[in-house]
Amino acid sequence: MFFIAKLVGYLLHPFVWILILLLLAWFTKNKFRRKRIVGITLIVALFFSNPWIIDNIFYRYQSKPASLPADRQYQSGIVLGGFMSYDEETREAYFNEASDRFIQTVRLFQLKRIQKIIVSGGNGSLNNNDFREADFIRKNLLDAGVPDRDILIESESKNTIENGRFVKRLTDSINYHDTALLITSAFHMPRATKIFEKAGLKVKPYPCAFMVKKVQTKFTPASLLPSFDALERWQLILRELVGKLKS
Repeated sequence: MFFIAKLVGYLLHPFVWILILLLLAWFTKNKFRRKRIVGITLIVALFFSNPWIIDNIFYRYQSKPASLPADRQYQSGIVLGGFMSYDEETREAYFNEASDRFIQTVRLFQLKRIQKIIVSGGNGSLNNNDFREADFIRKNLLDAGVPDRDILIESESKNTIENGRFVKRLTDSINYHDTALLITSAFHMPRATKIFEKAGLKVKPYPCAFMVKKVQTKFTPASLLPSFDALERWQLILRELVGKLKS
């Protein structure tokens, strides 16, 4: 199932659809049909590579910034992995563009808005190696000054569904049943919240790593220029929508 989910994720990339259409046109012998397929390919490419279209959709889909009660302290903050990458050749891990999840988690702890940090993240790679994301995050939390006694980790999950299931098992084992802050990227928050609540956890969404800002939704002449980043954002949001439907 994990392999199938990964494969579906790749197939949700519009660039794959464009390649399939081009191959279909290449192998089509009928000239009229070939021209028709090429025309459809051009429309698909222009639509899905338009940054203004996906920025507007993305902005409306991602969760909005959270406001916390001034005097509220949460028993725990649950931070989901996915903000680091691992180079299997050099066997080195490093922060990626979603690392605001880490920054906000440390910030919330230092401001005493959360008492404990629960890290959820195993190895979501298809390659079988012993790297665990939660271990890397724990080490960096320690380097940032978070005491070891305040860090709890779940290092077996491969996806968001397992994040919810395994965190629930962890919190039950230590009798944590209060509402926790759920810390993840804004575009991932709608699906993550649904999954964690379905797993039986009480969570307060705390979105971060916002990819699209309000100013990006305004139309300008540059909005007509195609962008490969737009294709990437389409894959992200489609993967989230499909995952939300399945959860």
